[in-house]
Amino acid sequence: MKKFFITLLILFCFIGCKESDLNRALSMAGDNADELKAVLNYYSHDPRDSLKYRAALFLIENMPGHYSLGGRYIDLYYDSVDSLLSFVTDKESLKQKIDSIAEYYKLSENTIRLEDVEHITANFLINNIERAFEVWPKGGYAEHLSFDQFCEYILPYRVGNEPIEFWRDSLKNKYNDIWAHGYHEGWRHSAFHACCEINNRLREEAGVYLLPPAFPIEKYSILARMFIGDCDSYGARATFAMRAKGVPVVKDFTPQWAYRDMGHSWNVVLCNNGRELSFGGVDVNPDVIHKPDAKMAKVYRTTFARNKESLASVCKGEPIPSNLKSPFYKDVTSQYLETSNIDVDIKVLPKENRQFMYLSLFNNKKWIPVCFAKIRFGDATFNSVGRDIVYLPSYYVDREMQPANYPFLLDSRGRIHYYEPDTLNVYNLRIYRKYPAEFRMVGVASHMIGGEFQAADNPEFKNAIVLHRIEENPYGLYVTIPLDSVLTKYRYWRHVSPIAGYGNIAELQFWGENGELLNPSGKIIGTDGTWGNDPKRSKESAFDNDPLTFFDSSKPDSAWVGLEFPKPVAVKKIVYLPRNDGNNVAIGDEYELFYYSIKGWKSLGRKKAKTHYVEFADVPRNAVLWLHNHTQGQEERIFTFDGKSTFWW
Repeated sequence: MKKFFITLLILFCFIGCKESDLNRALSMAGDNADELKAVLNYYSHDPRDSLKYRAALFLIENMPGHYSLGGRYIDLYYDSVDSLLSFVTDKESLKQKIDSIAEYYKLSENTIRLEDVEHITANFLINNIERAFEVWPKGGYAEHLSFDQFCEYILPYRVGNEPIEFWRDSLKNKYNDIWAHGYHEGWRHSAFHACCEINNRLREEAGVYLLPPAFPIEKYSILARMFIGDCDSYGARATFAMRAKGVPVVKDFTPQWAYRDMGHSWNVVLCNNGRELSFGGVDVNPDVIHKPDAKMAKVYRTTFARNKESLASVCKGEPIPSNLKSPFYKDVTSQYLETSNIDVDIKVLPKENRQFMYLSLFNNKKWIPVCFAKIRFGDATFNSVGRDIVYLPSYYVDREMQPANYPFLLDSRGRIHYYEPDTLNVYNLRIYRKYPAEFRMVGVASHMIGGEFQAADNPEFKNAIVLHRIEENPYGLYVTIPLDSVLTKYRYWRHVSPIAGYGNIAELQFWGENGELLNPSGKIIGTDGTWGNDPKRSKESAFDNDPLTFFDSSKPDSAWVGLEFPKPVAVKKIVYLPRNDGNNVAIGDEYELFYYSIKGWKSLGRKKAKTHYVEFADVPRNAVLWLHNHTQGQEERIFTFDGKSTFWW
């Protein structure tokens, strides 16, 4: 009896400290408060339920702000998708049909925010707590967790904004055979091993095909059957499955990549030895380092508990960016990378009074805020910021980011360099690309090294002359081969790929002695067959004027493609393009070059490309630049130029 009263005393002291949070939640619950009180009452009688009472208290006091997207049209949407999954097996077709349904129901307008505090039932919350305690604290993959860790890694009843379901019950009888696997690396119940095993099963069930519907699928019973998605949906599916089996996982994310468009999310498993290992839900297991060298500015962890230091918690009514509105995350950047704490001065005041400054990253079109700091005495201090990244100090005004200072580079040693344009010291700049050449593109372009351009007077290319041999990686760029020294006319012209080249070439042009393109008068000839029998990769793709299509032969060695002309012709230059990403300057497209001033982007003019580069005059030194294609394309990056080299950011 004495032990029972001591337990109650400790519990009441704990409740007293949390009373304001609990009262706030019950007050916001309105008519649903009785449901939440019923949960607390359910666990208040037996001292053996003291931890379950604390768990219920944790969920309820942190419930405000958690919600589902619901309403009649959401229900119809999920019913329709459920039906589609019964008979549609083609991935592209499934996405198209799902997107059509979302558009038909106008879900961007016709969704209702259903607050958990107003709708969660006692039955559901008690079921969730009971199921969670079946896998903790004893005898499972989570037995090494403290109570506080359990509350974040196992206990939460939701993963995102999905409709409420008894998902733990749905998973109760799945994946249980992993219990029979015995000891792993000395652990009787290895969370790491269980995570790998469940992730393998999920991958076998769904595969990984990155093709997310326009309106996200979050409802577990539907998500569990999907075979297309994105990092968020695959991560959510893994979180549901693993938490149900007691494998402690959370979701981390970077809101915006530092070097490309979009952000990314992934899972983290808390191993028995206390280490946290990242992995891609349904995709890459934690025994493979996830994104080991990706440049990131900020990394956050999704939590169920409200972070009282989050922007949403401290903004005091000031308008804040939508991507930083959630109070349910915490900063874990320093767990992933070398960071710096930096002071950033204010150069210009905001149009409206603001108490926060942001650091923003360029996302191909605009600046995206990734972190905030309180303005104090004319500057702001940002903690745990990723290095070797260009940031824009900014304010959030009129739903967009406005500069507080010039963009700056926080270099790899933690030093700051501001890019204040020197408009009195200018130069001319010739630009060939609007986006950096990434390693994948450079890799496939290397398939052309050792390839040859040949000409002959017979279709078998007997005794063909070698016009040019590719000795260097063309790096995805257009390459011009002058043939002024070739005086003989030939009827047959071709490109022959090297060993393991698979005939790869995106565009092939033959130009005559009067500057005319000869391709229209030629007949396409070459190696038949394509890799994977893909008709889009035939030899005709080398002549379709589309830089994103290419010839990809089923024959690895010496595959070739060329033109047969009605009669011998003189070719004065060959222009070719390797496999590429479509980000080269394209003839006929209109481009505009900007530099970033203290008032935002300032144009240096618009030009239509007449060749495979554009040239601009009077470019200020020490400026952040951006080449925008007004005609087509999505991928564009800011860059700087030091007089010799281009640096992409």
